[in-house]
Amino acid sequence: MTKNICDIMNITFIHTRASKSLHPAAMYLCNHRSWGDFYMDQVVCGGGAFLSRLLVIIGCPGSSIAAWIGHSTWFFNRKKGLDRDGLADYLEGFWLQRPDKGLIVYPEGTRNQKNKPLKLKTGVLYMAYKHNRPVQSVITTNKEVVTNEKTFHVQRNAICVSSISDVLTPKTFDTFEAFVEAVRKQYIETWDDAYGAKQEDCQIFVPPLGLPAPGYDNLPIPKRAWIARMFLLLIALAFYLK
Repeated sequence: MTKNICDIMNITFIHTRASKSLHPAAMYLCNHRSWGDFYMDQVVCGGGAFLSRLLVIIGCPGSSIAAWIGHSTWFFNRKKGLDRDGLADYLEGFWLQRPDKGLIVYPEGTRNQKNKPLKLKTGVLYMAYKHNRPVQSVITTNKEVVTNEKTFHVQRNAICVSSISDVLTPKTFDTFEAFVEAVRKQYIETWDDAYGAKQEDCQIFVPPLGLPAPGYDNLPIPKRAWIARMFLLLIALAFYLK
């Protein structure tokens, strides 16, 4: 579905010459520019799942439930005093259900349309460090040009430049602090590579997304999908009997 949206918008994805190959199951640290990120980044990152607050379901119930059924969004309850170890273990449980696809996160913690990155949050990085999940920075330009909810602007035929960093493996660092410092340094370098690249020096990027619905490749049929189907069947039956 996300690839279909990008096709409709006629987005051309290109990547810098310094870009590396996308790891098939890493934590992808992406730049959050607009709501358009939610379909463009999933295409660029090969169908990776998203991490989202549980309250999003109230604002977007239809798409959120569909994402929950398809394992393409991992919902959690964000609150003060959240146990980082407990959250890391909770999210690892989701990861084990779809080990061949990565997780898309926005480590700046908010939408940032400035010309430089914000300081990265460490919560999701702790999860990667605790469970030794590889990390890659994936920075993409012009996402807010395609869709910008702040200005109610939508534009077709945009060119988006992506830069993909090397993989950082947490177990190669002695401490969490050293790992965070390396990630922050790499994130800035990847940002500069993407936003400093000339389009004529880039190469056409073929998005690695090949699944109709992320998560269905390694699960026969998720239990939650059966539950959703039975729920819809009961609704249809109720209307019929009425």
